[in-house]
Amino acid sequence: MRPCASPRRRGRSTVDLAGVDEDDVDVQLFDNGLVVEGRRQLPSCGEDAVYHAAGIPQGWFRLELPIPARIDPERVEARYDRGLLHITLPKRA
Repeated sequence: MRPCASPRRRGRSTVDLAGVDEDDVDVQLFDNGLVVEGRRQLPSCGEDAVYHAAGIPQGWFRLELPIPARIDPERVEARYDRGLLHITLPKRA
């Protein structure tokens, strides 16, 4: 996860979600933070096969990101691109 950059009018955060389907992610905004939850599932390797090693964690995850400024919830944007979730958090005027 990259730290949140905070220009004057908005904050930004990028969350690494490699291997996570967009439909398996939920983002919730609260007064003092942002919660990203989801599930990463490795593809099946067949009935008679097993993974001996996986270089990426799998299963359920939950990230809690504190938000230091008051955010305008009506203008929050999230974009999922190539395994990265980009979140823009406009500050209230």
